[in-house]
Amino acid sequence: MHLLTLTAVAALLSTLAVAGASSAKANANLPVCAQKYGPDEGLRCDFQSYEQCRAEVRGLAASCIENPYLRSDFNPISAGSRARR
Repeated sequence: MHLLTLTAVAALLSTLAVAGASSAKANANLPVCAQKYGPDEGLRCDFQSYEQCRAEVRGLAASCIENPYLRSDFNPISAGSRARR
């Protein structure tokens, strides 16, 4: 019985580690994410616009969403204009 409990805990921890790895692709500096569903499920937040995201996920089991990890103190528009000076 104790071995069964340890096995269940180990399985749960490995599942949580995999789930955490998929959210690690979330970029806190870009406003739009692609949320993929199915075996390749995950969140990829490297899009400046919904149009850019939609072009990337067209034909896939995915949708484009607002980045839930977007830092409120980061403005991608002003950051881009500073970089070009």
